[in-house]
Amino acid sequence: TQQLVVTKTISATSCSFLNKVRTLVGQVRRSSVAVQKLLDLTGKKLMTDCPTRWNSSYFMRRRLSEMKISINQVMETLKIDSHRVAEWKELVEWVNLLEPFAEQTNVLQSDAQSLSYIIPSLFELQYHLQEFSQLQPTSQNMLHELQHRFQYILQAHDINFNPLPAVACLQQMALVDSPTRPILPIQLLEENL
Repeated sequence: TQQLVVTKTISATSCSFLNKVRTLVGQVRRSSVAVQKLLDLTGKKLMTDCPTRWNSSYFMRRRLSEMKISINQVMETLKIDSHRVAEWKELVEWVNLLEPFAEQTNVLQSDAQSLSYIIPSLFELQYHLQEFSQLQPTSQNMLHELQHRFQYILQAHDINFNPLPAVACLQQMALVDSPTRPILPIQLLEENL
């Protein structure tokens, strides 16, 4: 359901920008000369996204932003238009907005994670969205969607509240104090329950 927070917001707000990104990636990937020049400069290829995996859109944007300088060089050499400065800036903002969601998706889909990581993950995403100053309408929509979708875990006053993830966090904190696994402070848990 975390991916639904991202996909719903992205489809509602960034469709035209995402199409610009896909167009640029498609132009480069269709040109064997451009692909070879990029491989020579960076050792990497541009990635395309897959509609069934939201994070593929994130990875496509991240790779494009990482290769910005090389892409601009190649596009200028081939006399093909690239993104404008404002579009490159927006691309970086999108990468920064989506990065914690991609990280949490990666962590939570692992077989090694347990129920105890859900609430800390949600709090981390919630904090990120509250503090994110760029793409303000979009980040606020994502925050609202996150709070709405997970109110049964995050809001103790919700009629469908499920205390099991909170109990799992407390149990995990009692059993494991590892630097590889974030520990949620009890007062933060109490404030949000």
